[in-house]
Amino acid sequence: MDHKLIVKRDNRYFVNIDITSDEWKAMLINEKIFTTQSLQMVLYWYEEQEHQATSKDIMKKYCPNKKKSPYNSIVKGLSQRIIRYLNRFDVEYADRPGSKCYWCIPFEGWHIKEMDTKEGFVWKLRDELAEAMRELLDETLLEKDSGSPIVSSLKNEAIIPQKEGKKVASDTTKYERSLSNRYIAIRNTQKKYGELCCEVCGFNFEKTYGERGKGFIEVHHNKPLSSLNGETEINPEKDLNCLCPNCHRMIHRKKDEILSVEQLKELMKRQRSKQSSERLK
Repeated sequence: MDHKLIVKRDNRYFVNIDITSDEWKAMLINEKIFTTQSLQMVLYWYEEQEHQATSKDIMKKYCPNKKKSPYNSIVKGLSQRIIRYLNRFDVEYADRPGSKCYWCIPFEGWHIKEMDTKEGFVWKLRDELAEAMRELLDETLLEKDSGSPIVSSLKNEAIIPQKEGKKVASDTTKYERSLSNRYIAIRNTQKKYGELCCEVCGFNFEKTYGERGKGFIEVHHNKPLSSLNGETEINPEKDLNCLCPNCHRMIHRKKDEILSVEQLKELMKRQRSKQSSERLK
């Protein structure tokens, strides 16, 4: 195993970890490496300007009640899993022999002076990681609503509910939706069913349409954003389902009677049973 050294020059740290964007893509979709916590963390940094921010700023915006940053332990665990998976290098501080460096695997970093004269530390997603995330989101995971902005928020270091539903000024009312929520909802469906398919009828776009259908799915909110009172925390594991457009439309077809996923499944089951009985007559 190669023992790389991270060196500090002019308050900035340097080390070439030599992980390609293709390797990052493979790891991003591997839940044994990128757990929900670590996936949400890098998604959050990805959505920041130039993919960079201090942990302090992230905490101030999204978990102001926390006294200690959760991200140090999350990035350490993530980096340890990456090192074990690749099995080709680890990183030590050049000026501290034997002291391992973990944050430098997914991030670059440097010291800054903040307004209150205290020193801060910026983490910036490595270019190859940001590129891998962009490709995954663009090619297989991202379905933007027309005119709908994409916003993400981070609330705690467990399964992280994220706010959605803020009204956006427009000719028609639109609601902010979270890129992170969508990403995680899709990955949960793939884990549950072994494929990306409609959770009601089982339709798989890739199997039917090939490469053109790869990654296509609609994400359904169990509680319509329009019915919520302003921004609301959304837990992607409980509040979201992946549906084909047909099933999604059937759930919402009657505004005064929006069905649950289970109700639509039962409706389809009854209808199929009815059709089978009629054929036997």
